[in-house]
Amino acid sequence: MPQSTKKCLNSRGRGIMHKMPSAVCIAACFLCAGFLSSVLQAQEAPFDPNTDPRIDRREHPNAPHIVQPPSPLDIESETLATAAKNDPIFLEFGSWIQKYRLATEDKKPTLLAEGLTLAKTRRTALSELIKNNPKRALDWAISRENRAILPAEVLAQLETRVAGCFDYSVLITNTPISGAGTPNGPTPRPVSTITRYAVRDGKIFKAYVYGWRTGLTTKYNIPLQGVAVDNLLAIDINPARTLEVGETVPANAKIGNADKKCPLCGADFNEETGVVAQIGSLYYFFDSPTHLKRLAEGLIEIEKSIAGPKAGSLCDEPLDELVEQMKKADFFKSGVGAGNNGVPAKTF
Repeated sequence: MPQSTKKCLNSRGRGIMHKMPSAVCIAACFLCAGFLSSVLQAQEAPFDPNTDPRIDRREHPNAPHIVQPPSPLDIESETLATAAKNDPIFLEFGSWIQKYRLATEDKKPTLLAEGLTLAKTRRTALSELIKNNPKRALDWAISRENRAILPAEVLAQLETRVAGCFDYSVLITNTPISGAGTPNGPTPRPVSTITRYAVRDGKIFKAYVYGWRTGLTTKYNIPLQGVAVDNLLAIDINPARTLEVGETVPANAKIGNADKKCPLCGADFNEETGVVAQIGSLYYFFDSPTHLKRLAEGLIEIEKSIAGPKAGSLCDEPLDELVEQMKKADFFKSGVGAGNNGVPAKTF
């Protein structure tokens, strides 16, 4: 474009702006600002409760199904979707938790009544679930992250997490069947009822179990963990309780390996690759989830095979004795051949 033409256009443009009333100029500025704002808003992603970082999606009813890595000790795990079909109250309460989490502080008091009603209904349902399906009752336990944001009134209605050294008693009661039967027929057999109890510090729980624990006989001083409502206790199949995300070892806790060397292989504990677990009344630092799993499997085998009701000092003493028993039984020759850190099983 010729230079003279450019100057002509520029001068005309300046002339037009000089002639434009100031009010029109201001209106044009507002229109431009509004247009830019709408463009920026259109570029923002819409709010999605499934991706909002404040939401604990493990208990969110609309959460996409994501396969999480299994717990080191997870056995016979049941998916949330399967359990939800029969237990809608737990999803309703989970949905309320997320609504409460995202509410502003001035709105939370108005949600309290709804949450308290749901929590009470859930408590009744959980009591029945402990008795009829203890595995699913454990699956529905509220996470530590969600407990941290709930009001005290709602927390009082939730289950209690239990872990420690227990005396475990199994009682079999035979109830005779009324009637003598036919003269030539067999005598009716009595009906056997099995009742289990877990006792710790004088508190008696009526225990409900699943998996391999259904065949466990009376034992004393063994590590148990689970969830309880009043005196009803659902006992986890795993003797060791891995710490939840964000959970730390209590300041006054008893440590089974204060030097933080893995009880199984002696390797140093590493924050990134290691795992911390509570076994009975003690906390232990393991160099890897694999070694925690192996030791837990050893605990299970020892408990199942011990003659008589006593479990020795497997609970409230360091695990050196158990590791020695596992060595003598050639426990490490089966299963996983090598743990983390390149330590072959044969060297244990």
